[in-house]
Amino acid sequence: SNPLLEPHGVYLPMVPHMASRLIARPMGIPAAMPALFLTGIASDGQAGNVLWVRQHEGGLVFGGMYSIFPRDMFVQSQLPDQFSDIPIDGALEAQRRAEFATRMLPAFARRSGLRVSHGAPLYTPDRRLLAGSVEGIDGLFVATGDNEFGMTHGPGLGRALAEHMTRQSGAPWVRMEQWKIDRFGTRYRNGAQVQIDVERMLLEQNDGFTLT
Repeated sequence: SNPLLEPHGVYLPMVPHMASRLIARPMGIPAAMPALFLTGIASDGQAGNVLWVRQHEGGLVFGGMYSIFPRDMFVQSQLPDQFSDIPIDGALEAQRRAEFATRMLPAFARRSGLRVSHGAPLYTPDRRLLAGSVEGIDGLFVATGDNEFGMTHGPGLGRALAEHMTRQSGAPWVRMEQWKIDRFGTRYRNGAQVQIDVERMLLEQNDGFTLT
C-alpha cells in the first residue's frame, strides 16, 4: 500500500514482519480438527514457547512465535521478488518446537514431506487495522495492516468497508473510526519509527514474541 500512496503524500504506519509456516503432506487428519495453540512447548529456546497447528488438506500446517532473524528483516528493506529466497530460520525454530509437541499431538510424529511457506503480514503500532477513506483523494479506500489476523478479520472487514464505500444509510454494521488511517497523526514518518512501537506493543501483549 505505501509504495502506491507515498507519491500522494500519504504514509500508513505499518511494518512487514516475516512469517513462516510448515506444511506436511496429507496423513488423514480430519477436516473437523480445530486450530490448536500449544503453550509451554520449548521454553528453553530464545524464540518463545508457543506452537500453533491446524488441519490443511488432510495434513498439518504449523508455525510458532519467534523474534529471531529473519522476523524483522524487511522493516527497512524491500520485499524480495521471490519468498523462496528468504532464510528459513523461523521455520527451523517451529520444526524444533514441533518435536516437543509430539507428546500432546501424536500426529506430529507422522509428519513428512514438509514444505515451507513464507509471508510478510503488516503490523501497526496498536495492532488495529488501517481501513477507510484516504483524505483528499476521492474514491480511494484502503484496507491493510492485518497484524496476522487476516483470515479472522477479513470477512467482517470486507463487509464493513463495502458499507463504507457505498455509503449505506442507517446505523453502520460496525464503526470504522477505530481503523482510521490518520489516527496516528504525523507521529510516524518511516518504518524504523513504526518498528520501535510495534516491538514495544508485542512485548506487552505477547511477552516479547509474535505469531507466525
